[in-house]
Amino acid sequence: MYFPFKDESTKRYGFKNVGDQIVIAPKYKDVVASFSEDRAFVKTEKGQIVGIDGTGSELFTVAADYVSPYNDGLAQIERRASGFNLFGGFGGLAIGGIFGGGDSGLGIGIGVGHGHGGYLGGWRLWRRLFSAFGGVEVARDKVKRGYIDRDGRIVVDSKLDYVYPMMPFGTIIENDNQLAVVDKKR
Repeated sequence: MYFPFKDESTKRYGFKNVGDQIVIAPKYKDVVASFSEDRAFVKTEKGQIVGIDGTGSELFTVAADYVSPYNDGLAQIERRASGFNLFGGFGGLAIGGIFGGGDSGLGIGIGVGHGHGGYLGGWRLWRRLFSAFGGVEVARDKVKRGYIDRDGRIVVDSKLDYVYPMMPFGTIIENDNQLAVVDKKR
């Protein structure tokens, strides 16, 4: 198990083991994600995010703004997406409270709304995707999300219209108005 540290004289990051011995010399501009499953993500002097192994060897470059640590062989990558999510901040509260069909409405600033749909002119709101999850609706977060494997290969491309967060079974992707489920063990 390795832990990042900052060399105050060079202002660069490296990694130490639990015995406080330097195992990877401080040469990185930043640590994006610490070691998990023998991989870490660091920012090079040129500003590129690269995946490294326990020896400090650079394995692959990641075209992303953020990378999470590996979990079950996959790392989430994120790219910034432009746009304002008016629905997200207060939409969940407003929609859940007004059209909640008698259920309580709850909105959280990140755009999670809870209610059981409701009716407007006989049209069931928000049923399209999440009615199977007990009526919990999630407003899109404007994150272009994808997943890579331990070798840096794209498993789910962040260029798709929308990729939902990974769940135990896998993830749901939306592209060109089509929905698909991607198995996590793919």
